[in-house]
Amino acid sequence: MSYLCSHATVNNVKSYILLPDEWLLPMSTGFTLNANDWTTNGYSVTSWATMEQNGAVFLPAAGFRTGNGVYSIGDGSYWSYTLGSPTAAWIFQFYSTTGSVKASVGGDDRCDGNSVRLVRYLD
Repeated sequence: MSYLCSHATVNNVKSYILLPDEWLLPMSTGFTLNANDWTTNGYSVTSWATMEQNGAVFLPAAGFRTGNGVYSIGDGSYWSYTLGSPTAAWIFQFYSTTGSVKASVGGDDRCDGNSVRLVRYLD
């Protein structure tokens, strides 16, 4: 099954790209679904602006924070809005070493410093 997402590099920043359900590829760009490496989908600032205007979402591989340390730069770990248990929220993770992606309930509590990304404009 193909999903509307892939590993990518945007302006030399490793990332994961999510596309909307009604995605129409801009003529000036290309996109390979489910690429498990950083080089298949590469975008400049200009080409990324075109992708973003058409609904693409950029999730930088920013790692996560625990205490005073930042770890796993090159991987992504993002909180969701939805709680998976009374003390932990669902997280979306992607990895550089395996090319894999997973969604899971993260950590023992919500004090870990995962990234947050606004994916819908609020009124």
